Amino acid sequence: MNAFTDIVGHKNIINALKHAVKNGSTAHAYIFDGPVGVGKKSVAATFAKVLNCERGESEPCNRCKSCLTFDAGTNVNYYGITHEKKNITVGDIRTQINANVSYPPQNGKYKVFTVPDADLMNIEAQNALLKTLEEPPEYVVFLLICTNYKRLLHTIISRCMIYKFMPLASSDVINYAVENLKLTSESASLYARYASGSIGKLKSMTGSEEFSEIRSRAFNLFSNSETSDIVTVYSMAEDMKKYESNILNGVLDTFFSIVRDAIVYKQTGNIKYVMQSDMANEIKEISFRHELEGLFVIFDELYKVKKRLSANGDVALLTESLLMTIKENSK
Repeated sequence: MNAFTDIVGHKNIINALKHAVKNGSTAHAYIFDGPVGVGKKSVAATFAKVLNCERGESEPCNRCKSCLTFDAGTNVNYYGITHEKKNITVGDIRTQINANVSYPPQNGKYKVFTVPDADLMNIEAQNALLKTLEEPPEYVVFLLICTNYKRLLHTIISRCMIYKFMPLASSDVINYAVENLKLTSESASLYARYASGSIGKLKSMTGSEEFSEIRSRAFNLFSNSETSDIVTVYSMAEDMKKYESNILNGVLDTFFSIVRDAIVYKQTGNIKYVMQSDMANEIKEISFRHELEGLFVIFDELYKVKKRLSANGDVALLTESLLMTIKENSK
């Protein structure tokens, strides 16, 4: 990523950051919060780069020593915090931030510390960071990247400028897929539906065969839930318990698309309004096996299951309930 102009979406946030650079009103600490893959890290990286660009404007020049060393990963004024354990520990903060924060930048205006997954800091790590945030040196800028900034201490949040990154518009994702990934408009629309406004998720899906495998598994699972006996349905739910989180989420996302398409086809009788046109026959069969009211019941149950799973609900119980709802609302 060479400049803010290369980033998809988030124009209001980008304009605010550029304005801060141009007017010398950069804050000491920022929180970039939002879903995975929507562009938080790209914006943070470009912002970190432009802060020490020797041209001193609101876009990086990509030619000066600071920009070139940033791109090469050797810029001595930039620190990307890493962690080996599940959480970011106090040791990570002390060795990578506290040990370096007191020394002024070399041949630059700022020392920039980017903390990906900042909401994974444990309490001890947050308290260690807080000591620096309370009285930061004038040359320090912190970029805390989160998916749920409310996990941070209130005393940290209150000292940060917060920018909330929303999922990208479907049209932006489709355009990116067509222009950069060279997908057809039809394929781009399909992938965009599953990407949920995330370029990162889009790239992940188009770069592997996993997406197709998950879709196939989801369609089979949905159809089998409709026609199998109760014992088999419970057995399928038990198998879902063993899914890795990305596969389980992919299956549930596909279920949402299946039900949505079945509802649309049920209401219109026209396959052209179905998002998953490559699975038109399967969508037709599913819509025939359900009353419209039953499809809405399944959709509501899906929403509840996704919400409870995000709150660490019991996978086995929730998937049993979901598959039984699909079965009970089939003809």
